[in-house]
Amino acid sequence: MIRCSGGQNGPRMLEKSDICKKSNMQFISEENIEKVIDGYYESEKKFFSDREALIAAQPAFSAMLTDEGFELLSDDEYELLWFMATVIHTACTDVQGAISACDLEKMSELEEENWLKMEEAKGGNFHERLNVFFEGYVQEDLLAFVEDSLESDEDIQVSPAGRELIFVACKTLIDALEV
Repeated sequence: MIRCSGGQNGPRMLEKSDICKKSNMQFISEENIEKVIDGYYESEKKFFSDREALIAAQPAFSAMLTDEGFELLSDDEYELLWFMATVIHTACTDVQGAISACDLEKMSELEEENWLKMEEAKGGNFHERLNVFFEGYVQEDLLAFVEDSLESDEDIQVSPAGRELIFVACKTLIDALEV
């Protein structure tokens, strides 16, 4: 752990994963996220254009999503993952501007860190296990968007394994956009 100056609450301890974060990454608010989603409801073409922008801008993330582990997802879950990833990337670039691509090695490291954190998380249910990801995490609204999107509803049923896989993939993307 490393001590940093912190904010209004004084100094705080940084976790290893915090060290990788770009210190000048701007906060992505719920309003930023909703604006992107509203744009997709207005224009499906915009969604596909933004998805292509994500694929072009973050090829390591796209490569990660073609890994055999993602074959566990149903078609609906895989589409949900791409929708969420596209919203995350677009909201980040709308606020931050152009973001450098994360290389495959770094993306793999980030994913591994997130899986370790998921495996070590204590708690009875999925949502309790996610608390460890929210503690001290700057992009809390993005994580909340991911968590909320993983709730099963009348349109899509997300399996327990699918929830973990999608959460870790989206958290890894958020981390990669901050590197």
